[in-house]
Amino acid sequence: MSKQTTYKKITAKIILTTLFLTLSAAYIYSEFMKKSAISNLAQIDAKKSSRLVFETLYTACRWVGTKKI
Repeated sequence: MSKQTTYKKITAKIILTTLFLTLSAAYIYSEFMKKSAISNLAQIDAKKSSRLVFETLYTACRWVGTKKI
């Protein structure tokens, strides 16, 4: 008996291979975007926190500077 490959089997293999490659690419892209978003949010949060700390420090220094002994 000879093994014959039918058009249905070839089509199914092509579809499954394409599906696997597409899902793999989507997963890799989503992981990259998640890491990028987390990094960007961390930088923004650090900037806001440091600005708040320096504004508080500046206000305290101005308050002490104007206080009479």
